[in-house]
Amino acid sequence: MKALVAMSGGVDSSVAAALMLDQGYEVVGVTLKQWEGEHGQMPLAGCCTVSDAEDARRVAAQLDVPYYVLDYVDEFTAKVVDHFGGMYAAGMTPNPCIECNRRVRFNVLLERTAALGCDVLVTGHHARIITDGDGYHLMRAVDGTKDQSYVLHMLGQDELSRIRLPVGEITKDELPQSVGRGVADHASIDDFHRSVCGASRATSSAVAVHDPLQIGGIVVVETNPRPVAPDSEGSGITDAEDAQRPGLLASVELSAAKVVVVEAQPAAFESRLVPPAENRVQLQPAPGAHVAVDIDA
Repeated sequence: MKALVAMSGGVDSSVAAALMLDQGYEVVGVTLKQWEGEHGQMPLAGCCTVSDAEDARRVAAQLDVPYYVLDYVDEFTAKVVDHFGGMYAAGMTPNPCIECNRRVRFNVLLERTAALGCDVLVTGHHARIITDGDGYHLMRAVDGTKDQSYVLHMLGQDELSRIRLPVGEITKDELPQSVGRGVADHASIDDFHRSVCGASRATSSAVAVHDPLQIGGIVVVETNPRPVAPDSEGSGITDAEDAQRPGLLASVELSAAKVVVVEAQPAAFESRLVPPAENRVQLQPAPGAHVAVDIDA
């Protein structure tokens, strides 16, 4: 059996590769190049950087497995960056990592899995896939504090049948001890923090290139509401998250012109209405069944 492992250079995906070797798989490591500089070079900061690829290459060498960098810059720009920038400028705040998983990452990785003669695709996500008579189920990780199943919610039955998530079966503390190959010594930071850094870079870059002339200022109001500190110099929409400091708990109006932040208790932002947006139901629940829903906001 042969496994294509998506390697970021982080601990999670590196250990995933080692675990698949321990299970008897032949492993091929790959990294997706999704950003580049004006001369085609990989970026120095954010996600998919030169150092990420170098970390992944060192891990692959330590494991003695072939390793490739796959260029998907154009597809990532068209399907994630441009789409994300348009939504953000229109007053919506999509998660760039989820949009990448939905529109690029898993599609191209599964295509390469087949093209390279591999049987399964492996990632370092903290989640689990189980199967029974009803089909494949995406489940929370064994380590609930590190669960990342929500970023994989877009995967359907066909995708889940061809993906393995070995890291989701162990706790974060068990990662370095789960293999005896010194893999963690060659990886830098964990994959989750890489994705957070990448999301921050994607946000600012996508908004900046999409329509910078429509970015407005931040206006802070109290719960009465009364304007108290208009910020005409702020960069507006890109600073919405920076405005969420103590006493300023959430933005309640977000548009291309301005971000309005209010001072209020968390209950003021509760809502019973969740508008559907590219949701996916893996398996239809029985009529009258009670289901639990996690919302990442």
